[in-house]
Formats: sequence, C-alpha cells, structure tokens
Amino acid sequence: MKSFLRLPESRLNEVIQEILILMSGQDVLLLKGEMAAGKTTFVRKLMEVLGGRGAQSPTFALHQRYDIERFGITIDHLDLFRMNSDLELDGLGFWDFFEDSAEEFCRDSNEFSDFLGFESKVRHLVIIEWFEKMNLKHLPKNWKKIQLSISDSSNEGSDQRDYFLSVLD
Repeated sequence: MKSFLRLPESRLNEVIQEILILMSGQDVLLLKGEMAAGKTTFVRKLMEVLGGRGAQSPTFALHQRYDIERFGITIDHLDLFRMNSDLELDGLGFWDFFEDSAEEFCRDSNEFSDFLGFESKVRHLVIIEWFEKMNLKHLPKNWKKIQLSISDSSNEGSDQRDYFLSVLD
C-alpha cells in the first residue's frame, strides 16, 4: 500500500486518519524528512487527534513516552539523529519498547471509534525519526511497519508538505 498527498499542515488530520486506519495494535511509524520538514509537528498533531497533548521533540532526550490513559495507548517517540551506530540502541533500552506488556488494557472500542470518528486498532505505537540510522531488519517481525516521508513542497510563505505513506514488509 502506498499513497501520496500534497497538503497544507492545516489538513494534516487527513494523513493521520489514513495512518490510524492502517494500524494493527503494535505498530512502528518510521518518519523520514529533512530537518524542519514537519516530523515533530506531525507527532504533536497525532497526539492531539488521539486525545493526548504535550508532544515534544525528542532530539536531545532521544526518547519521549506518551500515555493516553483514557484509551490505553502508549506512544514511544524516538529521534535517532544524534546516534552514530545502531549499537547505541541497547543503551537507550530500545528493545524494551517492543515487549508486550503483561497487563493488557481493554478499552471500549465503540467509545474510541466514536471519539476518532473512524475505526483504529492503535494500542502501542513506536515512532522513530531518523530511522535511516538503524538496520530495520532488527525490528520485530510481528509489528507492522509504516513509513511516512515528509518533505517541504512549498514556496516561500506557504505551509504545503508532501506526505508519502507506505507499509513495509
């Protein structure tokens, strides 16, 4: 599955909806784009759509965790920009993000669908900015991998972005 959208940031919800519909419950969202392309802006908007708030760029912290308790959603947001080798992932506790929690949250899927306005199975999402710095073969096979490439397609003063979405095998 691949799709391409050219939209202003004000219509970012359309991209987010398409991604949330694709989700299987355990998903990795790989964000690609140059500095200031809108990757963290995308994460902030995603959090807002899911009923969360306060997303911050993990560039200096490397990792931010967001829990949307109302719906039992965990989002781990990583930025690998400052990483020199994927060997550094061990020190970050990266692989722990993919362990299934023993305590399964059971949410009212009708309430969640009503809140979103569409069906989504999102439960645990790992978002990785600058994923090019790691070997994707190390990611768990049972987690769905979705790539979103963001690029600035605007002229001076416009907020147009190109969004290219694909599901990886």
